Amino acid sequence: MEKGSIVKDFLTVASLTIDQLYSMLRTQGVGSIIQVEVGTIEKNGSLSVILKESTEKNYLIISDSKVSEEEMNRSKLTDNKLTRLLADNGTPNIEGIMILKLDGELNINFIQLELDE
Repeated sequence: MEKGSIVKDFLTVASLTIDQLYSMLRTQGVGSIIQVEVGTIEKNGSLSVILKESTEKNYLIISDSKVSEEEMNRSKLTDNKLTRLLADNGTPNIEGIMILKLDGELNINFIQLELDE
């Protein structure tokens, strides 16, 4: 993992599912992948993470292909505004988006489409 996103081959090489990865993050007290600057699976199978300094002004709007109503409310983002942001980015809808992060000004600062199985 790098800069709050999952490197495509990370899960395959580590023989992990996305659910297992999120579970490992939660056991380390990491509530959101956007908090992670770098994550590595060690030789013994444990997960090591280095956290970003601050994620307070970031919003994880879509995580694990699900829209977070909590983050939508926290960011004061409406469904219409989200649709416009995605359209402006060339993404016609939320289907197929695994992760969507916005900065404090509600600009897309990261988008990751679903990983190919």
